[in-house]
Amino acid sequence: MSGTGDYYMWATEKYGFDENGDPVVDTFDLVWEFFSDHLDQTIELRGHSLKYDAFLSYTWVDRDEPESLVRILTREGMRVWFDRNVIGETDQPFLVYRALHEGIAQSRCGIAYVTPKFMEREWTVHEVRGMARHGRLKALVLDGLDADVRRHLLSITDREVPSISRIGATLDEVAESIIKLVRPESGFDEASHPARR
Repeated sequence: MSGTGDYYMWATEKYGFDENGDPVVDTFDLVWEFFSDHLDQTIELRGHSLKYDAFLSYTWVDRDEPESLVRILTREGMRVWFDRNVIGETDQPFLVYRALHEGIAQSRCGIAYVTPKFMEREWTVHEVRGMARHGRLKALVLDGLDADVRRHLLSITDREVPSISRIGATLDEVAESIIKLVRPESGFDEASHPARR
């Protein structure tokens, strides 16, 4: 599974054609289903050559804090899959979908930076569902969620996932909690964070 040709073949074989005789291929959910169908195989193939410690899921409108968090985690030696660093600029959704699923498959685990806006986006909800389905979702960084949103999040993950509250915590403290979950053997370099001593 590597390109649009594979996808079009899969979609037409599985869903056929619409009433106008056109292939039923251009829907958000269908493209995600295609990659989800192949994610188990991709994970199996990549399981022994993981490139990243963590895949970070977030929503673009709330990107400032996740970007800062990635900088801290990277400084601490973590290899983080972050879309802006990996995908770059593209207007081809298929390439983005493929990169996201490859990123999940090449990461030891997934971290989701969850805000109210995060839960409103199909894209991020599919990422979290995919990571949870394949046992890759390691932690949720929760920022400003009410009880109803938390319940909805639980229905998506279908299991309890360790959560880290952003409320009242610095990004350094959030990063420290993530590192303890993802790489408990490595620890957090206090010397590089003098303000915390």
